[in-house]
Amino acid sequence: MRGHGEAVFRLISENLRFEFVGAVVGHIPRGRGRTTGWRRLPFHTVAQVLHCRTLLRFPDGRDCAMKDGEAGLALRNAVHRFDTFQCAGPRYTSRFAGFRLPLFGGLDVLDLLDMPPVYPRRVADRIGDLCAALARSSRACGLTNARMPAPHGAGAGAPRSARVRDLATQKALEFQLVSVLTESVSVRPDAARMLLSSERLMRVSREIDAHLERPFTLKEMAKMAGLSPSRFNVLFIEAMGVPPLRHVQHLRMERARLLLLTTDLTVGEIALRVGVEDQFYFSRVFKKASGLSPQQYRQDMSRARLARLDGS
Repeated sequence: MRGHGEAVFRLISENLRFEFVGAVVGHIPRGRGRTTGWRRLPFHTVAQVLHCRTLLRFPDGRDCAMKDGEAGLALRNAVHRFDTFQCAGPRYTSRFAGFRLPLFGGLDVLDLLDMPPVYPRRVADRIGDLCAALARSSRACGLTNARMPAPHGAGAGAPRSARVRDLATQKALEFQLVSVLTESVSVRPDAARMLLSSERLMRVSREIDAHLERPFTLKEMAKMAGLSPSRFNVLFIEAMGVPPLRHVQHLRMERARLLLLTTDLTVGEIALRVGVEDQFYFSRVFKKASGLSPQQYRQDMSRARLARLDGS
């Protein structure tokens, strides 16, 4: 077991990267309480809510109560909603960050850990402070996109030395957030198996992730792995839990959701980016996978709405 643990650590250390989606500090009028509505996001979302009580809800009936100042975590692709109520004062504050920690083969570091949905106040304050610092740092770096414009003069207009310093600060904050979120969690019992099985398919996984616009056949993927199609199919299901082609489809839809949230690309352009030439077929597949059409998903999950409702 010790050897497996060392192998797991080596794989994580060699492949870990932080994909920053955004960070926002939102000040929301109290009103009658607010909700994000049910949503499924292609990235992890963590938010500390101040001056208000919050319910982090999941479709399976889990209702995780967050006291004033606690933080909630919803993992990527988990259907969830944040409902706020019993707010003190004229407004409440949400300090939010969205991110991913991809390894390879569609795996994410947090897939391997037993992550809590709610963090107590003593930890949540650190999480909230880091979210606020990331919001400031990302604006200074100009780490924004078409749906989250940077202020005039941010990032590109700064001296090169300042930009390097700001980027270094940003990266340090990102991994500080990971450290705080994971400092008291345990590794899932099947984490070693998931990682070590996925390592055998790493070359294929990286090729798929880097070229989602390409069509992939079972025969082609098996050839990349140096295996027969039947053996590749068995190993892939063992590692990922689903057949290879279904996994590719899942990655296409996950990438499409991310592009809908973080760019102003048209639905047709996004379809091509994820390897689907027929826009109407893409829309049908997307709706089947996400419960909403691409246009509806973009509207309902827009950054403006995330910032307005819960700071995310």
